Amino acid sequence: MGSPSTRTHHHAIRRRMGPLAAVAVLSALVFAQVDAVRATTVDGAPPAFLRFSVQDPGGNFFPHGEVEFCLQGGGCLYADIDRGYPGQFRVPAAKLVPNGLYQVIVYDPDVDVVYEVRDWRYVPEDHDPGYDILLGVDKFLVFAQFRGLEGGGLHFEIANTLNPEWEVRAGTALAVSGPDSLPEFPRLAGRITVPVMLGANFRDAPEAAGGVLGVDAGLGLAMAWRSHYPRSLDRSERWLPFHEFTLAWDGNRYTTAQRLTPGRSSDVVFHRLTLGYGIGRLSPTGDTQMSLSLVLGAGAVLDRTEVLTYLGREYQMFGAGARLVVVREVAAGRGVRLGLCGVVEAVRWWAQPVGTDHWHGLAPSVALGLAFF
Repeated sequence: MGSPSTRTHHHAIRRRMGPLAAVAVLSALVFAQVDAVRATTVDGAPPAFLRFSVQDPGGNFFPHGEVEFCLQGGGCLYADIDRGYPGQFRVPAAKLVPNGLYQVIVYDPDVDVVYEVRDWRYVPEDHDPGYDILLGVDKFLVFAQFRGLEGGGLHFEIANTLNPEWEVRAGTALAVSGPDSLPEFPRLAGRITVPVMLGANFRDAPEAAGGVLGVDAGLGLAMAWRSHYPRSLDRSERWLPFHEFTLAWDGNRYTTAQRLTPGRSSDVVFHRLTLGYGIGRLSPTGDTQMSLSLVLGAGAVLDRTEVLTYLGREYQMFGAGARLVVVREVAAGRGVRLGLCGVVEAVRWWAQPVGTDHWHGLAPSVALGLAFF
């Protein structure tokens, strides 16, 4: 590269204006406070800022100036090298185009070009600190370094080292916690849903059981206990397995014809209490969950507090089937996550039907609601 050139656009003129000196000092103080804590990931999310350093050919940090990133065919992004942290600057990750090709220019305080490279490529994966969801800390400290070359060129490299905090946690946390006591994953998960019955023997049927005139969307409550999370997580693994026990209650209200008063109706409720056991999968970030369970249940159709009877049959029954639950997180705060929940269930209820009877056989249903974990 030839002799250094000088940038003379409006940004250079603005930086020479004396009144902004106070702003620069204030920025340095704020920058020092922010950099007291390393820009890291939060719960595995990408860092908001990428940290870089600039050194001269002898390995000394560049004292003060500015770095410009110009995307080929796009705009430019500027970052200050602060006096309080020689050679250090940071760039908002969201403003860099993944795999974009950039011209990177280092300017001194007089806005003269000191170093330059024309084909630097931004690869987001190179800056990944490897967040360990099991231990709740970044595995690596990422050092992205630009080094000036004799003649004005610029060399870039990534130097990663193990995070000392991760090493401490990896050496002690797993020794004192078994597969059922990892704090990063939810142990208890609840849900509130609105179930809708789909089976023919569980919908409205005016000719059945003295007249079933209609069925309402119901209410469902459930609480699950999870265990058997893995002891370690391979970064290539997309889903974490777990076991799950679930206790659930669901109820749907039916409108029925009154036998003693033709033309009038009354209400009964089909209650189901089920116990489920199954396996599930959890995304590494915990925002997507799914489980498949086998369920056993007891059901009854109650007229207020009494079990409904019709033609000698008491409407109490036992059932067995399967349940699929899918949850997607939509909000989180104060240690509680909230998600949208979908449930698909198919339970067969065993009973001795009487004539054109109701509430027996296969009872598929779907439900939507909220989950918390």
